[in-house]
Amino acid sequence: MDGPSARDKHGMVVLNSKAYIYGGNVSPENLQLEDMWCFDFENISWFAKQNEVVGAVIEKIEPKSQVTPGKLAGLRLMKMNDERHFLLFGGINDQKQTQNTLYIFDTERKEWKI
Repeated sequence: MDGPSARDKHGMVVLNSKAYIYGGNVSPENLQLEDMWCFDFENISWFAKQNEVVGAVIEKIEPKSQVTPGKLAGLRLMKMNDERHFLLFGGINDQKQTQNTLYIFDTERKEWKI
């Protein structure tokens, strides 16, 4: 099953029946990531075998917008009340600079906005 690589310091938020994962850090190389993944809980069997998720849908999200948060670790994601958007704030970029830009992601349009 294809899915996100092992990581730490990533952001994760659940909207409706989907978990969105953004960025993070690959240790021990200490490399920041900028990929986003969506895990759909709709068709998962509760009785799946260890390391096997029957019917799981994992999708790599390719944002359609030119604006993206870039490579970040230690960021925070928070869902909005409309169950369509989530916020991304903070993190440390690949230049080891702390960020304070607030981004909004539209899960239907697959677009970031500042």
